[in-house]
Amino acid sequence: MHFNRSHITKDNLYKGIDALVWSVAFAEKVHRYADEVYIFADYLVQNFKHMQQHSKEDLFNGIIEFDPYLINSNYRAIIEKVNPPLSPAEF
Repeated sequence: MHFNRSHITKDNLYKGIDALVWSVAFAEKVHRYADEVYIFADYLVQNFKHMQQHSKEDLFNGIIEFDPYLINSNYRAIIEKVNPPLSPAEF
């Protein structure tokens, strides 16, 4: 839903992805700006892009390989450019 619901996230897949991962995937049990939040966020975006390259038949038949190495080497800089960290007073 994150990738297709709002025009903001539909136009920029990275918008708010770090907050989504932190609150939903990690249930706010890690530091807000922990490295694993950014790694997992980029992993989700890259795999979403990867799935867009497959046909519906491939998706339904499960003929998709999820690659853990699809993460960008500068994942944190890419996400922070779109979602700059809040100051401690803001969160």
